[in-house]
Amino acid sequence: MPYIDADFDQVHLLPPSIEEWIGDAHPARFIRCFVDQLDLQQLGISIRDVSTSGRPSYAPGLLLRVWLYGYFKKVRSSRKVERACTEDIGFMWLCGNQAPDHNTLWRFWNANHEVLRNVFKRSVLTSCSMGLVGMTRQAVDGTKLQGACHAGKAYDANDLAKRIDQLDSDLKELEGEIKQAQSDGKEPSCDLPKKLQGKRELKEAMERAQEKLSNTPNATHIHPQELEARRVKTKGGKPFGYNAQAVVDEDNQIIVAADAVNEPNDTQQLTPMLDQAKENLEPYREERATEGEELPQPTSLADAGYPTAKQIGAAEAHGHEVLMPEHPSSAADDTKPYHASKFEYDPVKDVVKCPEGKELPFQRNRLKRSIPLRVYRSAEACKNCPVFGKCTKDRHGRTIDITPWHDSVIRHREKMAKDESKEELKKRAGIVEPVFGQIKSNGEFWRWTFKGLEKVKTQWAMLCTGWNLQVMYKQWAALQAKETSKKAA
Repeated sequence: MPYIDADFDQVHLLPPSIEEWIGDAHPARFIRCFVDQLDLQQLGISIRDVSTSGRPSYAPGLLLRVWLYGYFKKVRSSRKVERACTEDIGFMWLCGNQAPDHNTLWRFWNANHEVLRNVFKRSVLTSCSMGLVGMTRQAVDGTKLQGACHAGKAYDANDLAKRIDQLDSDLKELEGEIKQAQSDGKEPSCDLPKKLQGKRELKEAMERAQEKLSNTPNATHIHPQELEARRVKTKGGKPFGYNAQAVVDEDNQIIVAADAVNEPNDTQQLTPMLDQAKENLEPYREERATEGEELPQPTSLADAGYPTAKQIGAAEAHGHEVLMPEHPSSAADDTKPYHASKFEYDPVKDVVKCPEGKELPFQRNRLKRSIPLRVYRSAEACKNCPVFGKCTKDRHGRTIDITPWHDSVIRHREKMAKDESKEELKKRAGIVEPVFGQIKSNGEFWRWTFKGLEKVKTQWAMLCTGWNLQVMYKQWAALQAKETSKKAA
């Protein structure tokens, strides 16, 4: 029996349609359905009048479909997307075999940062309408990724000053060689002007880095190629990079809020991320309210990298129900009977009572890292205390600082002391961490490919949109399969 082989000489009287090569449940069809239900002008895309002269522009919807399908398929480079539009049947179908080049794709991406971040928000609302967001429990977390720059090149203020001085010396030497050659009536070496230009550009980059470093509070080092990146802790060390944040709903692990910041830790990110999640879900909550259904505010779970007194107070003020352990530096420790958490503040008498029953009166106000603190201390009370030396060795007495969010911290501490809160918090890792693992490991995304915070924010939003689309596609494909089976029956 002969083999079945390709017949390259076969001529089709009726050429096959590209529609026949794309099944009813193909992901390209899902991407098209998703984009078709978007209001592009509402998202912020400027729709230009159709010109009667010159070559027409590519439709924004076409470029958006191609980019979303690229992130869905883990194809994120404009050149790779360009190649896919001529080689991958899904891309070819989505762009109608028009094949936009990488310059067109890049210009669209670069001109529509806010639009692409709005598309992420639309993916959240579409997920809600598909019943994929439960709004019962959500987890917030962050992951640090290396920037699109060399990991080892970092400069502090002294390094930058020395490097600029060295470049000044090199520039004077090169300019001297050119002048000497001209005075001798000779043509300077052809590589001298190129070297001179390179040194000038490098000096300008170093001067920009020096200015940025001097204007950035709490920054000790900077990378000349990536001025907005900061040192972040990763498994590979402490390269320059950015901190990607996400809030993930428990039911189907839909990402309901996403952002990227250049803060090296998570201590300032809790309330902003929960506020964004609430804002992204609010349109759907209002829609359900008009139909008589009141959706609950979800319980948010966070790890020990988030809690600070300020963030605990802000989360409570904004109406967020948050479960998270106390920060290790302030958490109660039963092995330390004179830990700061053992001191009780009495707002009526405006004193702090120590574990030995002594009262520490208010002494003064002070600022610590821009946080206003009320300081309570008494040298007299501690002087004759039987535990002096165990509680404190300071001759001025034990000092206790009370923040403006003290009451919120106490309420949070009492809440987290309950067994049910501790059990609830154990669910955090299983909600959010697999999402980061999938995006980084299966998605092969280990470092940013764009420079600058604005572009990094957009890339993270697109990555999270791609994740949400993959989750939605599974349900959409199942519905398509049911429809197909009904038609067959």
